[in-house]
Amino acid sequence: MADTALHRIYNLVNGAVWAAIPKWAYIIFAIAVLAAGGFGYGFFYMLNIISKLENVEWLYCYERGLNRDMNVVIHRERLMLHGNPHEVDSMRPLIRHHEHRTQADTTFVNYYPSNPSNP
Repeated sequence: MADTALHRIYNLVNGAVWAAIPKWAYIIFAIAVLAAGGFGYGFFYMLNIISKLENVEWLYCYERGLNRDMNVVIHRERLMLHGNPHEVDSMRPLIRHHEHRTQADTTFVNYYPSNPSNP
């Protein structure tokens, strides 16, 4: 232990400050830099996703305003947001049927819905 302390003091006196710093300090610094980079990447990734979701929300509000019968809209919203998984899954074939009937499923240029293969 005395040799380690003497070695560090010698390095500090001779200007080799980097040699006097313990190796565990370098490891902690490297982990902190990697964590900061990971959190920064995750932050901007989530910011991008939130931006896309806000755009979809505005598109939904626009489409919701075009529907004449608000009782149908409210019923569908209630099923999709508060229904059990079976009720939500049972709406998907109906949605796909109406998309296929109106040929809206061929117009996905800028939007790719999830689970497009579920009929």
